[in-house]
Amino acid sequence: MFIVIWKYEVHEIFKHNFEELYGKNGKWVELFQTGEGYLETLLIKAASESNQYATIDTWTSRYHYEKFLEENKKQFEIKFYLLTFNTYGKRTNPRYKTRLDKK
Repeated sequence: MFIVIWKYEVHEIFKHNFEELYGKNGKWVELFQTGEGYLETLLIKAASESNQYATIDTWTSRYHYEKFLEENKKQFEIKFYLLTFNTYGKRTNPRYKTRLDKK
């Protein structure tokens, strides 16, 4: 399993839109669902900071995630720019983690 974590600081006036776009039925999930190996996206709101969010995108492997990015690079960049960059505020670079499950 491969996990990508993004952290966001969202302006107050955009919180509702942000939650819709990044929630379980949002535009980002719709885009990711076209990728082989995509499992799910979780949207988490920090309890202590009301404008702090994180998304956790889960893929079957790093290979599938990187393949998706390569095959959808232009669409991903356009959506990112239109939905995030000019609208919400700060975003940190993603963190990656491979989960090793014991059997």
